Amino acid sequence: MQKLIYVPPGASIDRMDECAVFSLSPPLILGTVSGVGGADTTLVQDTIPGLDGVHVYTMRTESREVSATIHVKGGTRQGMYEKRFALIRKLSPKKDPGMLYYQNDYISVRIAAYPANAAEFATRIKNFNTAQLTFRCPSPYWEAVEEMPPSYMAYVEGGFSFPLEFAPENDHKIQFASRSNHCTVVNGGTVPTPVRLTILGPAKNPSVINQTTGEAISIKKILDEGETLTIYTKPGEKRVLLTDKNKVTTSAFAYIDLQSSFFQLQPGVNELTYACENDSVLTRVIIQYRERYAGV
Repeated sequence: MQKLIYVPPGASIDRMDECAVFSLSPPLILGTVSGVGGADTTLVQDTIPGLDGVHVYTMRTESREVSATIHVKGGTRQGMYEKRFALIRKLSPKKDPGMLYYQNDYISVRIAAYPANAAEFATRIKNFNTAQLTFRCPSPYWEAVEEMPPSYMAYVEGGFSFPLEFAPENDHKIQFASRSNHCTVVNGGTVPTPVRLTILGPAKNPSVINQTTGEAISIKKILDEGETLTIYTKPGEKRVLLTDKNKVTTSAFAYIDLQSSFFQLQPGVNELTYACENDSVLTRVIIQYRERYAGV
């Protein structure tokens, strides 16, 4: 079963009355949907004298359009027009995008989207009115509805806890605490995905390295205990924020080493490590992300 849900800017997916829900059930019945599969691509290319064909520099994935045929049903003709008016209001143009959710029997995903038209209503039969909807999505990639569970580095692993209790059968298994500055992150998506890195001080000139790609993000700053640095690596929305002990947040882009690369997690296994010029049991590094998909 397929379902589309459009959440207007400022609305919440938790409030279905604020959303436009298209499914097999009235009042908004989903007929057909297209544009959810693989997005179109364009080769960035040029001709070179003496070379047959063309030279390809890179490949760009184009923005996405999702189209749907829907049927508005009312208990009466007046009720149908009332439902239609409510739908048009939810699809009214805004400066900011809404969020379009798509669900089938296998997966649930979402994507930022603008309604391309309020709704082109055409055929009406009794209390049914049919319309064609189109949503324009600046990014070609769907993303998971939920973030993956966070991964951690620079934390104390194992060791004793108090009060101490030793079972006779385990008296030969004594484990001491150790620092873990490495983690394995598995990106189950089909395209690279940006990450949100959170470093909780204290830390002197910390770095997070993606050993899988050889890319690193390095910070030239001493983070005191109680300070937090948050790094967002999404292309077009890269940010570095510093939150001090008083919970005041400011831009910290100037502290990023110029040799840094705002890396993304590659599909599959990514080996990440953390390094800094001091070591503290209070330091934490948290890695968070949503899987992304070229099509579903």
